[in-house]
Amino acid sequence: MKKLGVLVAALSISLVVFALWMTRSWPFDGLPTPEPVSWSEASVDADAITVSGTAHYTLRASVTRGARMGKDAQELWIFPLMEKGDVNSKRVRIMVAMEKEPGKTVTYEDLTVSGWARPPGVAMNRQLEDSFMGAGYDFAEDYFVLEVFPVDAPEGGQ
Repeated sequence: MKKLGVLVAALSISLVVFALWMTRSWPFDGLPTPEPVSWSEASVDADAITVSGTAHYTLRASVTRGARMGKDAQELWIFPLMEKGDVNSKRVRIMVAMEKEPGKTVTYEDLTVSGWARPPGVAMNRQLEDSFMGAGYDFAEDYFVLEVFPVDAPEGGQ
């Protein structure tokens, strides 16, 4: 019986640590040092990256991420990031998810963003993909979501 109690305690502690890590809560709330990469080299293989490109705000899309442990619900604005200066392409390799709403009168913007390179399921769903495809975009096989670091997150390099 004592072994079962130790096993349950160890499993509980492991689950709490995992939940804290997944939500980037204390003590995992520092940001990793992003690796600067070119647009064509950017991929989900790196944990955190900095990349420059041209944001396409032709379709205003957002998704609300529900409240998580220690964090309130947040609205993430979703848009494609194309190669710098490219306002004609419709083939998406990088989708950006960020808390800051793009300017209402801006259609295209050159910007540099830093964040976590994540698989599409982090912020994208079939409905959002369909919305972008309806606007003429299509998705590369290896497309990913760049979740921009929160504005109020502490600096750091873990």
